[in-house]
Amino acid sequence: MPVIEAMACGCPVITCPNASIPEVAGQAPIYVDDSNVDELTNALCDVQKPGIRNSLITAGIVQAKKFSWTKMAQTVSSALIDATLLHLTLNKTNLIIFPDWSEPEESIGLELQAVMKAVATNFSREKITLLINTGNIALEDAELFLSNVVMNLLVEEDLDVTEGLEISMLANLADIQWEALLPRIDARIVLEYEDQQAIAQVKAENLSSRQLDSLSNQVYVLQ
Repeated sequence: MPVIEAMACGCPVITCPNASIPEVAGQAPIYVDDSNVDELTNALCDVQKPGIRNSLITAGIVQAKKFSWTKMAQTVSSALIDATLLHLTLNKTNLIIFPDWSEPEESIGLELQAVMKAVATNFSREKITLLINTGNIALEDAELFLSNVVMNLLVEEDLDVTEGLEISMLANLADIQWEALLPRIDARIVLEYEDQQAIAQVKAENLSSRQLDSLSNQVYVLQ
């Protein structure tokens, strides 16, 4: 901070290339070894020369403009928001579905079963995370429901979707979390029983859409 503050005030800067100072100061200051008295003495003499002094001042002002409290706040905010999404285990390819949980359980169950089967049998399944919106259903109920779907696939299809497929549930994300998440989602899988209100609410209508049959190994290609 003292280095940038000095540059912003139009002061020529003499400093040491220690720790993160070069990352902040760039090529704008004169660097000296912190244990070399002669280097510091020469630098102090150099900054008295108008040509060198003016050059340092100009470079410092340009360098200082790269930093601001607003930019820092945005960077920190972005990092904190990203940290809240770590539990989703995002992958190289991230697909999302918005089931309408108000529909009959049998209808939703069959559709979810078809989605999970299609993704779990895709050649690139280990690079896919399937995100399931559960914003309008209790998380415990959603977990139980999905457990039943997984069990049905294991019994009826002899397919264990927990092997090589990452499934993450989205429950009660804030608007800023959705803003950070949506650019990382590759496509929305279109369902017959879909929660259009939730899609509109989180502004997911502009996501690229995929029909269920496009997830087959024959036609679905990961970018």
